[in-house]
Amino acid sequence: MKKIYGLTLILILFLFWLLLNSDNNSNQSPHVVSQQNQMIHAVRPEADYNTTSINAIDNQVAATADAEHAQNNRAKEDSYLQLYQDFRLSEFCPFDHFDKELSLQTIKQQSFTSLEAKNSSHNINSNDAQFEVHEQFIDACYVLHKKYHAFAPELPTNKFGRKQNEINLYLSHLLLTEPTETEKEKQLKNLRSLEPLWDNNWSELMQVAQGKTDNNNPEVIAILDQLAEVRAAMQQQNQLKPGEVPNESMMLNLAAVFQLQRQLELLQTWQSEPTGMKLKELQQQAEKIRVFLHLNDADLYFEAMALLNGSRKMRFINADTHLTHFKGDNLEKLGIPYQNEAMLLMSETGVLYSRNFKSLSPYATLLFICTLSQDCGADSITMQMYCLGLDYPKSFPEACNKDLPGFYFEDYLSTNQQQDVAVMFKQMLEIYGS
Repeated sequence: MKKIYGLTLILILFLFWLLLNSDNNSNQSPHVVSQQNQMIHAVRPEADYNTTSINAIDNQVAATADAEHAQNNRAKEDSYLQLYQDFRLSEFCPFDHFDKELSLQTIKQQSFTSLEAKNSSHNINSNDAQFEVHEQFIDACYVLHKKYHAFAPELPTNKFGRKQNEINLYLSHLLLTEPTETEKEKQLKNLRSLEPLWDNNWSELMQVAQGKTDNNNPEVIAILDQLAEVRAAMQQQNQLKPGEVPNESMMLNLAAVFQLQRQLELLQTWQSEPTGMKLKELQQQAEKIRVFLHLNDADLYFEAMALLNGSRKMRFINADTHLTHFKGDNLEKLGIPYQNEAMLLMSETGVLYSRNFKSLSPYATLLFICTLSQDCGADSITMQMYCLGLDYPKSFPEACNKDLPGFYFEDYLSTNQQQDVAVMFKQMLEIYGS
């Protein structure tokens, strides 16, 4: 924790040093943000952000428990926060390699060969540091696979015919049902519990915007009856104490809902106007989610941002302002007037063009999350993401064994970008400060 606080202090001091010295470089090419008036143009919906701060914790993923022992005693040994940290790591892990019953060394060789091929296609040379980080990453994922594979039920392929990340979906479900102890864990569970309703409301709104289902169709009636039965069973299960219902049964019910909803989509007929009532309900729910952006906690901020922006991609976090692929659909084409958090932040920071905003916001946002005690050190998943290209088609070997500020300001951002990112970072401190 002391290491993280030290990193945060250094980051803040460095960014403010950039701000103080930006005037000395005014003869350089114009900046996107730092050379314009700092006017806030957006009118963010009013909400009560005067909420008690949560003590931030180290978000670094730890995989120290013996895998076989943890497999038999997972529910008893893991805290809610540990489950969440495992969930975040599972979003990046190449579990398809582990399902082939290969040796760990073979898995590492195959995975690194794939990384080298990706590097070669971008004229990038792998280095020893990248090899070492890759080894550590695969080791952590291997432990995670051993820990949860036996518990995660096998699910059908998604609508694109691809194998689903069963461990990630299993952990996502556990975060809705497992008990909590600390105030941070309770807040995190409250936020994660908003996701199913949020997704369901969006699904219903898009269904109305795209077309309506003929409820007199016998096929539709049968599907709706099945949906009602499955959802009733899930509601009863959610009222029971954790452990009283097999997780496999709950996951199978969830898979059944997805399959039945897909069948309904195929029976739609078109209509043009969305329902204002459903949109209003979503906007009210968005305000509840936005409260979590102001609680001075890295995990709560990320989860709220991911819900509001419809994306968990860290590489382009808080960058998409077009909403042409929001939750797999085009809101602009559907005529749904929704403003995600990236759009609000772009307006509030005074950036006029989305391309310019996208070149700054992800970096300012990740640096801002670092100040909320997110682990941004050399061993963090954030730096593994850059080093190995986990969330991006290109890797950055120069990021390996560096912390995030060091990588950004020594290897990645141009001088002008550094100053603009520093300005946006300062604005985010003001916007999201409680």
